[in-house]
Amino acid sequence: MTKGFKDDKGKFRPTEKKTGVSSKDVSLNPDDKKPSKVNQDSADKIKKKKSLDEIISIEVEERIENLDEDEYDDFLDEGDLNQLVEDYSFSRVLKETDPTAYNVGFNDWQDSRLTDMEREINREAISQAEEELDDELDKKDLTDDQREKIIEEKLDDLIEEKEGKIREEKEDELDEEQYDDFLDEVGTGDNEILGAYSRILKEIDPTAYRVGFSDWTDGERDRIADEVKDDIDEELSLELQVFTE
Repeated sequence: MTKGFKDDKGKFRPTEKKTGVSSKDVSLNPDDKKPSKVNQDSADKIKKKKSLDEIISIEVEERIENLDEDEYDDFLDEGDLNQLVEDYSFSRVLKETDPTAYNVGFNDWQDSRLTDMEREINREAISQAEEELDDELDKKDLTDDQREKIIEEKLDDLIEEKEGKIREEKEDELDEEQYDDFLDEVGTGDNEILGAYSRILKEIDPTAYRVGFSDWTDGERDRIADEVKDDIDEELSLELQVFTE
């Protein structure tokens, strides 16, 4: 028999059966559902990985910022100096890294070349002087004795004058381009006297130096990242060892 009661209007109303579940026990908010242990473990692992990646990234950037040109120079100085000099030419390296030595060498080279040409200069001066004096005397009505006397008086001075002019012309022809060719052909046999690889590159080609520094830094980033990961792994291993003891 169904249990119930009559309402104010005399209608029969059945009573509700208790199910044993209170409305207080039922949540209408889906967010109140607790995650399973598997989902929680996955979330924790993701958080730990993100945190570890951030630590590594921060440490790598700090070490990258501490990289300076001194370390890059040490890296460069292990390179082949002879190849560097060959790539840029000995004359250019000397001119741009030690202009004083270049200029002193240039003057010495000019003097040496002019000394080698003295006989040639003297012969050329005598030829020009005799030709010029003959042309001048041919225009005059002179006896042979008069002619010989004038030649004796003027020829030596004229030769000296010609030698000075020829020497100046020869010196002007002995320019830096010829000196550079001489340097590049002869060199010194010991390129280390020019200085360190890094200093040479920095002075003769600063753009190449800066580009190389950037490339080197990028390469160091990968090495440092691996180094940081190894350091962290070692620290974690030590902590775990202490914890388990």
